[in-house]
Amino acid sequence: MTVKRHSIVATIAMVMLGANIAAAQIPEEGLKAEGEHRWRDALAVYEPTVRDHPERADLWIRISDIRAAIGDTPGSLAALYSAVRAAGSDADLFARLSRAYAAANQPKAALAAIQGALALRPEDPRLLKAQAELATWAGDMPLARQSYRSLIAQSQSDATTWLALARVEVWSGRTDAAVHAYKKYASQEPDDLVAWLEWARAESWRGNDAGAVHLLDRVEAQFGDTPAYRQERARVLTRAGRPRQAHALLEPLLSNAPDDYDLNLLQALSFVQSGQPHAAYQTSALVQRLGPERAETAGLERKLRVAFGSLVQPTAAVYADSDGLRHSRLPVVTSVAMGSLIRIDAGYEREDLRARAASGLEQADGQTTSSVDRGWGGAQITLPPVVFSAHGGRQQSAVRDEWIYDGAATLRVGDAARLTYGHEHGLLTISPRAISLGLIRDLDRMQLTLMPSLRVGIDTEGSLEWLSDDNRRWSLRVAPRVAVVRNQRLNVDVGGSAYLFRVDRDLDHGYYDPRRYEAYAFTLLPYFKISENSGLSVFVEAGVQKDETASHFEPGGSASAELTVGIYRAWVFALAASGTNNNRLDSGAFRGFGASAKLVRRF
Repeated sequence: MTVKRHSIVATIAMVMLGANIAAAQIPEEGLKAEGEHRWRDALAVYEPTVRDHPERADLWIRISDIRAAIGDTPGSLAALYSAVRAAGSDADLFARLSRAYAAANQPKAALAAIQGALALRPEDPRLLKAQAELATWAGDMPLARQSYRSLIAQSQSDATTWLALARVEVWSGRTDAAVHAYKKYASQEPDDLVAWLEWARAESWRGNDAGAVHLLDRVEAQFGDTPAYRQERARVLTRAGRPRQAHALLEPLLSNAPDDYDLNLLQALSFVQSGQPHAAYQTSALVQRLGPERAETAGLERKLRVAFGSLVQPTAAVYADSDGLRHSRLPVVTSVAMGSLIRIDAGYEREDLRARAASGLEQADGQTTSSVDRGWGGAQITLPPVVFSAHGGRQQSAVRDEWIYDGAATLRVGDAARLTYGHEHGLLTISPRAISLGLIRDLDRMQLTLMPSLRVGIDTEGSLEWLSDDNRRWSLRVAPRVAVVRNQRLNVDVGGSAYLFRVDRDLDHGYYDPRRYEAYAFTLLPYFKISENSGLSVFVEAGVQKDETASHFEPGGSASAELTVGIYRAWVFALAASGTNNNRLDSGAFRGFGASAKLVRRF
């Protein structure tokens, strides 16, 4: 029999009103039948009695015991429930009913019954612990958390309660609170290897990968290089973007347990992180076979789709600056995965530009508007550790049609470095004037990202542009950063940037062409974790800048933000905005504002 929770709550209300027990003598013939194990004869005596006297809690308890003895679990529960109703204010009887429901695999009913006991004895630690455990079982994490915190308020030195609370916090997704609880537990029980590993996992889940690795270093020093330690370290390193180090730990573990679900899941995730689609899909197939119904399997499939799947991406972007330039873009991009190593890309983009009259950015004949259409296609090939891409197409303006092309190669150097070189050929579309002159640019760009540690990163980018008006522009930007905050809701990096830019000749051709421009800034990069699938990234820089026309540095800065919804889902929406003040832009303006909206459909 299933007793609904609201019925038990009604019983609790009766208890609080003060229902009384009517004590009476137990029928002799019933006791004799019980003594001779004639259970049904005993029931034949007791059950008519309680029909006439339902307040006989003592007889209801005996009926419950007899029903249990003959294997009638629903009947036993019903009788015990009636005993609780009759007894009125017996917390122990409520607790007994709770245990009976728990044994019958009815956690919600068991939880309601233990709440009845707590209504009578709200500070009883045994009842609070039972409520916490039952609430966890029933999935009521707020109640479980409240119960464990009540126990801790009674005794801060109860290590097992701290550990139970830590696990509830993890299951609730409250990793900051979980880390605090694990720390309290470890200070009292420093020799519990499992708890140390769980603590490291919670640190990683909240984004503090460096802190997790530090904990695992302590684990290795204290407990040695155990298989459990190796597996947890591989898990943390995979999340931290150190997949090759994770591979080295997983390979010997997998050789001993090739069909272990958790190890193969980690291996597949590390292949995703290291950009190896073929190996990732192969291992994913094994994970699917080993645990098709597990939530982690579905999570792996989502990550595969994000990293290597097909997509369609329309975007709308607008830009305006203090020189009166207005620029809108409407690109649509599609990328189709052809197997695990090749992607076919195609896209179309429409650009419309408007300049203020007499700004120096209008067309050479004085017209203030220009437009450019661009269509292209190409492919990307992944041959780990290198990813190659090449595209070609056509770009058309009112003045000039031009064949366009680009190519790039990205090399992963271990876990700590990524080097990209790319070349682009096409029209220069900075302003209506540049378009009206039919200017062509060839751009060579080199990007190097270094991650010497889990807290430190250095981004370096250099470019060289060759323009068809016999001009040349080059730039260099170096931006180191350090992770200073990593918790459940917020990541923060701080750093700096140095930017140098120069052009050989000042030609008044509708683009910024200083002999030398330099800017130095402090940078702040917070990321607000709204949920697993939504987040807000912000970039702020503030510093000084000047070009050769200025006698001294002036303050300047910029800020941008992007809200992304659906990070791991099939549909993704991203909304971005940016602003620059007293920093030179491509057009030469000092202030600029931009916004974009992007929709992504993944397949």
